[in-house]
Amino acid sequence: GIGWVIFQPVFQAVLLWWLFARRVFSEQADGLYALQVLGGTTMWLYGSNSILAAIHHLSTGGNLITKVYFPRALLALCPCVLYLLDLAICSGIVLVGVGYCAGISWAMLWLPICYLGVFCATLGPALVVGILAALYRDVKHIAPYFLQLWIFATPVIYLPFSMVTDGRNLLISLLNPLQAWVSCLAYIIQGMSPPLDLLVVGLLV
Repeated sequence: GIGWVIFQPVFQAVLLWWLFARRVFSEQADGLYALQVLGGTTMWLYGSNSILAAIHHLSTGGNLITKVYFPRALLALCPCVLYLLDLAICSGIVLVGVGYCAGISWAMLWLPICYLGVFCATLGPALVVGILAALYRDVKHIAPYFLQLWIFATPVIYLPFSMVTDGRNLLISLLNPLQAWVSCLAYIIQGMSPPLDLLVVGLLV
């Protein structure tokens, strides 16, 4: 239900915030850091849940695929579309928090592009990993472990904003498309427009 949709990212975000903000970066984490962690965790959960669902559909829908003709990409596309509702609910909480802490800014006009980028960055891996899972059954068993590591491969989720806005951010974004879009969200939470080069990297990757 809606309660679980909200509880899952909030619980993950609280753990990351407590671990990094309270224990590691207590002097560098500002008031908006918690919202940055929650927004990034929300995006990561959207990508993780969508990819896992696509793997399940493509690896278990063999009979349907062989008996009925339809675009196979729909099996990966449907989870990405369905989980947009979860993403919207949790993102609404983030926006309410930003409005309360820092106020509404013109930077929020970039949000539709940001979430469209997250959708595209999720759909690509969902198709690739889903196809691999249909060919190799072991993929669906090891994929959850790599998706858990994905959150730590996206440092903008848990590092303070001041530590992820240097040149290394673009390099990480070239290897991890989620990094670019979570970074864009971090800029928006801070009331700033995302850099053009970051948007270009996110769109290209």
